[in-house]
Amino acid sequence: MAVADVAVEMGPRNRRRAITAAIVVAAVAIVFWGGRSALVASKNHSNSGPVASRHLTLIPDNLTYGMTKQQMARRLGRPEKIAGNCWQYHEGVKDFVGQTVNAVRLCFTSSGYQVSYVELDGKWRYPNDTTKVIPPPTSVSY
Repeated sequence: MAVADVAVEMGPRNRRRAITAAIVVAAVAIVFWGGRSALVASKNHSNSGPVASRHLTLIPDNLTYGMTKQQMARRLGRPEKIAGNCWQYHEGVKDFVGQTVNAVRLCFTSSGYQVSYVELDGKWRYPNDTTKVIPPPTSVSY
């Protein structure tokens, strides 16, 4: 019994299906691994630098609420300053709009680390609302 060649017996419908599947797999691979730049090669894209991140990673981003002072000291080291129930650490980084994040204060309650405050261009602010200027924090306030 002779075995027939698959390519010879494939009809026009199955050939179209195989070609369509190959095109879809290739397109998905290009988009997944190459992104848009693999599909569009233009002069504008080839010389552009990396895109600036819209998220700035600060010390509080790597901490867990409820951490004890001992855990905090092991992870971050000795604080630059202690103000009441808050520990201050130097940041010294610029954000994406050019403001300088001078320092952060990590404040504790009896249950551990609760909230952080940011010193932005020399003025203290709430962590999630940097538009309001506050007095230098020495304890947790909401």
